[in-house]
Amino acid sequence: MNLQGKVAIVTGAGGGLGGAMALALAGAGAKVAAVDVSLEGITALMQRAASINAQQNVVPFVVNLGDRNECEKLVDEVIAACGDLTMLVNNAGVGQQMIDPDYSTAQAKPFWETDISGWERIINVNMRAPVILMQKAVKHFIKRGGGRVVNVTTSFDTMIAPKVWAYGQAKAGFEAVSASLAAQLANTPVTLNILVPGGPANTGLLPANTDLPRDKIIQPPVMGPPVVWLASDDSNGFNNRRIVARLWDNNIPGKEAAQNASAPCAWPGFGIQAAQPK
Repeated sequence: MNLQGKVAIVTGAGGGLGGAMALALAGAGAKVAAVDVSLEGITALMQRAASINAQQNVVPFVVNLGDRNECEKLVDEVIAACGDLTMLVNNAGVGQQMIDPDYSTAQAKPFWETDISGWERIINVNMRAPVILMQKAVKHFIKRGGGRVVNVTTSFDTMIAPKVWAYGQAKAGFEAVSASLAAQLANTPVTLNILVPGGPANTGLLPANTDLPRDKIIQPPVMGPPVVWLASDDSNGFNNRRIVARLWDNNIPGKEAAQNASAPCAWPGFGIQAAQPK
């Protein structure tokens, strides 16, 4: 798809899923504000963009999204540097390593012996930052007459996995807020959808000592085709869905692929249990 004229923020673009999505969008012609806390990661992304002749479409932003002040300035800075923003991809995240580097080993600490500051960092980057960015971006999208928000959460079983309790908690909250805000956007020209790989992915969120075979788990480029489709005009009106990237079929039209690979955000059938007044 040709995304000429589109401008997208991709957070966590210095590697992993974010890098794959940034490259896919830039390769399709979109101007990409590539945001990451790591200058090294952004430099590597620029080199990868040059290898596909898309370096002119990538504008680097080194930002600490855990810092509220930096986060609140980002959308305005991107618009000033890149032009009319049309898409926000909330992908940046920090993992359970913030609390316990040994979380995936036999030496993992129980939650009551961990440092709460690591938990705060996980919440601030994985949940608070996206909400701040969505507030800023959606105001702009409403004014301009349209826009896209894409949030990267995780699988349900990861959200409740004991070893990643803090990361899972943050992503569960992010899933819930995504569904709530997508419902609020239902009668606007702005759409909000979730995009997940659909299982463990070969990214930096996995510790170096992981037991998972990195060559056999999901590879980041699977995120490319669905995020490009979501950025396109073909996805107009597609809202409040969670797309599983590994289920995306590149051999069929985008609308059909999106329907086949998606379901409503936040599994609404799971929790309709509260008694309501008649």
